[in-house]
Amino acid sequence: MTRPEAGHRLSYGPLIALLTALAALGMLSTNIYLPALPVIGEALRADADRVRLTLTVYLAVFALCQLVAGPLSDRYGRRPLLLAGLVLFVGATLVCAMALDIGMLILGRALQAVGACTASVVGRAMARDLFDGAALGKALGLIMTGVAVAPGFGPLLGGLLQEGFGWRAPFFFVAAFAGAVALLALIALDESRPPATQRTTLVGVFGGYGALLGSAVFLRPSLATSCAIGALFAFFAGAPGLFIAEYGQSPIGFGLVSGATVFAVFAGGYLAPKLMRRLGPSVAARLGFAILAGGAALMLLQVSVWPALWPAIGVVMVFLLGIGIVNPLTVAAALQPFPQRAGAASALIGAMQMAGATIGAALVNLLPAPGQQAMPAAMLAMALLGLAVTLRRRQATAQPA
Repeated sequence: MTRPEAGHRLSYGPLIALLTALAALGMLSTNIYLPALPVIGEALRADADRVRLTLTVYLAVFALCQLVAGPLSDRYGRRPLLLAGLVLFVGATLVCAMALDIGMLILGRALQAVGACTASVVGRAMARDLFDGAALGKALGLIMTGVAVAPGFGPLLGGLLQEGFGWRAPFFFVAAFAGAVALLALIALDESRPPATQRTTLVGVFGGYGALLGSAVFLRPSLATSCAIGALFAFFAGAPGLFIAEYGQSPIGFGLVSGATVFAVFAGGYLAPKLMRRLGPSVAARLGFAILAGGAALMLLQVSVWPALWPAIGVVMVFLLGIGIVNPLTVAAALQPFPQRAGAASALIGAMQMAGATIGAALVNLLPAPGQQAMPAAMLAMALLGLAVTLRRRQATAQPA
């Protein structure tokens, strides 16, 4: 069921595109500047550890601020928080673009994360406000498929901008893109928060985290999507070493490979609502995890016995097809039962996903696997854990009340 009469003045397609842009700002600003990191270190006279802090600080602030942004949007409204976050994001991105030293860049990245996480959390919450049932699954499928463009094409776009115009160009591009999104949001988005939410106290809204974490209906799909994101970030952590160091791709060539594999996520997002209608959300999510785990297992086999570029691209596309199916279904399942706490639920999902991303990326360094096998082994571990969570849900629902 959709509720198109409240919250916006857009037709379905432009509305989904705008919500996708809001959700994608975080991913875009995470990785568009990564190809320029060595140049940034030289330009700002900073060592590699301090340059990497620009990413670490961003991820930490992004994760923590989500837990504040969601409840605030439930209590005070989606629109004011969204517009404030977008203004902060644009200003902070310009600070990054004009940074004169590494400390200024780190500060800009921290402020940028506050604005990006606000846009991401409110975008998901507004999707829950405006859609319900199968329509919510379809909308989130389209939104999260669109979000996958950012990590797929971000490094390629950033590399091209850096090569053509210098390391500051990716930040100027992101600032211009976010400014356009902010203007469209100002013109086209109204308040979408459910009326009942307006009567809750701020203490009650933050206290909703305890109720969410105590609900298996929320916790299990949230853990499942966190495992899927963990598998994805394990791939992000190890892919440059595999494709650049092992298979001899240039940074731009690696960007082209990343861009090509995004179409598998598109296919998964397209299939997700169809599978949900045909099989039900639980079975469809388990099928997605089976595909995801199968792709990771194939990659582990491939790097062990047939280390070559084209077979690697093939198994990555199987893996990403599973990601495209799993993520919208699990996020929709977690948000669906909580229309009055959509902001808090969206924030908690985002924080859990970020925790999963951290674990998945860390596993690549921690697993005692030879050669390039650590990355697919970490991907497989996170995928199997997510599959176990979805199977546990099946057993729980089968038990008598």
